[in-house]
Amino acid sequence: TLGMIFCVLTGFAWSWLLFLILFVVTKICYSASLTIYDSMLGDITTEDRMDSVSTLGYGFGYIGGSTIPLLIFLIMNAVGVPMIPALLSRGIGVFVTAAWWLMVTVPLLLGYTQKNYSSGESASVGAAFRKIFGTLRHIALHDKKVLFFLIAFFLYIDGVGTIIDNCINIGTDLNLNTVGQ
Repeated sequence: TLGMIFCVLTGFAWSWLLFLILFVVTKICYSASLTIYDSMLGDITTEDRMDSVSTLGYGFGYIGGSTIPLLIFLIMNAVGVPMIPALLSRGIGVFVTAAWWLMVTVPLLLGYTQKNYSSGESASVGAAFRKIFGTLRHIALHDKKVLFFLIAFFLYIDGVGTIIDNCINIGTDLNLNTVGQ
């Protein structure tokens, strides 16, 4: 809920400092939601369907959280509707993102029952890190294709994240203004 509220508020920030504060809180809430959603995966599907369910969730998240709001924003700016200033069109774009977030979360929470959980010694932070490093050691020793995929993925996704996080800087270096005209 906090993530959705702060997401909408970022679209109406009138100063860079306010935007930065709202963005940081939104990003924290978003990251926390991904952790929660990922932990639910074992409860909402079977082991043999996990990959397809995870892939569909990831894909629909991108469509509703990035693609649709971006298209709305670009169309509103391209058409140049005089009644809708840039701040309002940006606000509408992030509102669509927050609405999508709400639309896919509420049905999940209404029908969700936690089945898998951990308690006791196995739930300690140390045990979690031992399990992670054990898995990485197993991959490094027994499955080189997965190891190389993970290395490539982390390098690739870091590059994509850098471009996304720096798109305004890249655009201004290319002599584009911040509204894409």
